[in-house]
Amino acid sequence: MTWPVMVCDAGERREVHTLLELEALLAAIATVGAPRWVEITDSAGTHVLGVALGHGDVSALTFFDRAAATMLASTATLPTQGGYDFDSAGTPRPVHHDDAVSVQTAHWAIAEFVQTGQRPRCVDWHPTSNSAWPS
Repeated sequence: MTWPVMVCDAGERREVHTLLELEALLAAIATVGAPRWVEITDSAGTHVLGVALGHGDVSALTFFDRAAATMLASTATLPTQGGYDFDSAGTPRPVHHDDAVSVQTAHWAIAEFVQTGQRPRCVDWHPTSNSAWPS
């Protein structure tokens, strides 16, 4: 993938040029305030990886392919109960327990996404119809 990628958090878009810079930004986002929903867009603007951050070891992912108008959600690998809300620019974005993955799995998916620009293969996916995403 060609850098930069765009990271959208709380309505603010930031251009990021390296994986190290991206990891530092996501770590900072995860530790401040309420759990957050962040979107990472490839340099071409055709693929968007959504990531839930800041809720302990629980994360979730979505992948949107704008050209194919396809939206997928991560398939749960964590034994969780109930759903979780993540702040998406001031709007609660619910994450269903069927989508929950570990933070480590989310980081692997992020690294794969920014290296390939494609849907991460380190995660199983299922169709989702959450019309609230992506923005």
